Amino acid sequence: MGTALKPLLPLLLILFAAFASADDLVVTTDDDQELHVQVYANDADTPLLIWLEELDDARPAFAALMLDLQANGFSVWRVNLLEDFFLERTPANVRGLSGKGVLALLRAAEASGQPYLLVAADRMAIPALRGASRWQAEMPAGHRFRGIAMVYPNLFGAAPPAGVEPEIVPIARQVSVPIYLLQPERGALRSRLPAMKEALVEGGAPTVVRLVRGVRDWYFMHERGEDRDEDAAVAAMPGHLQEAFRLLAGFAARMPRGIEPTLPDAPTRQAARGLTEFPDRPPAPGYHLLATRGGDRSLDDVRGKVALINFWASWCPPCVHEIPSMNRLAATFSRDDFEIVSINFKEEPSHILQFMEKVQVDFPVLIDPQGQTSDAWKVFAFPSSFLIDREGRIRYSINTAIEWDTAEPTALIEALIAEGR
Repeated sequence: MGTALKPLLPLLLILFAAFASADDLVVTTDDDQELHVQVYANDADTPLLIWLEELDDARPAFAALMLDLQANGFSVWRVNLLEDFFLERTPANVRGLSGKGVLALLRAAEASGQPYLLVAADRMAIPALRGASRWQAEMPAGHRFRGIAMVYPNLFGAAPPAGVEPEIVPIARQVSVPIYLLQPERGALRSRLPAMKEALVEGGAPTVVRLVRGVRDWYFMHERGEDRDEDAAVAAMPGHLQEAFRLLAGFAARMPRGIEPTLPDAPTRQAARGLTEFPDRPPAPGYHLLATRGGDRSLDDVRGKVALINFWASWCPPCVHEIPSMNRLAATFSRDDFEIVSINFKEEPSHILQFMEKVQVDFPVLIDPQGQTSDAWKVFAFPSSFLIDREGRIRYSINTAIEWDTAEPTALIEALIAEGR
């Protein structure tokens, strides 16, 4: 047994025994931060899931999932690290979690005597890896840790300018714990799954991938009865996590101990802010897509004009928020000089038509059914938008929503229009 864990085990065992039948468990980190764990208890020998919650609101669908997992033979510890560390839910704060909280949870789980698995979705996979790395450095012989189940993980650093490939965080290449990866078929990072898996395997992490058909990210957070495929995927999740325990057990038994990261896991890039200029003016990748209101469109249709090419999805609130300002922007200029084209990410045309009955959209909406056009434009975050000059070159991009009819974007568009006169 690792010497770092020996002094802590008696305290952890007392702590676990005191709270095992209660609704909550308190786990303390090395620097005396208290983590409040909501416990969905089961028999003492059942597999334990430590679910690192990223969202800071209590959604009924998520609570229902916890109860489903309990009913299917799991004990569950539900933990909101951001809330316990008094941090606002932002991408930077999630990526910045050191892993010390996860380490404390893994120590407590080891003291429980149950086989246990970390579960983390989206960016919370990054602190899960950091905590597992710390745990691996002190992991006792005969441990009960099985690995990490990652649900649509985002292992990338700060979002780069739209059109620039994101960088995988260094910790992804430094942890050799077993990984079970649940990837929604229609998820935003589906096309970047091979790069993430390659990084994990490069670091020595045995990685098993299960593709979840027909659903998008956060499928287990959505209300039941709204989407048949999502309901089926949620119903299958207990089976997927049982599969994770079964498949990862052999890898976990051979997991090397005493391993510490070789490099600091520092951020490699600051998040891009505002409209970013492309000094090299690369040619736009192009597209040829069906329009929601009939016919098809290509980049050639806006050749000779300045164009705003916008990538979005209806499930993205900032994407929807900026549509009215884009309508106003479109009305500001002549269509002979300027046009907006919106490219929707992986949604059904019928769904977008229903959306457009509720939200006014005064410009063409094209459908990117497999995300291939988004990949060609290196879209990472939604919304992402590109300003294209009359010659079809990318001049500016932005990876967030803005008010498009304000002074800065309007002035840039006016300048681009003036170039061709």
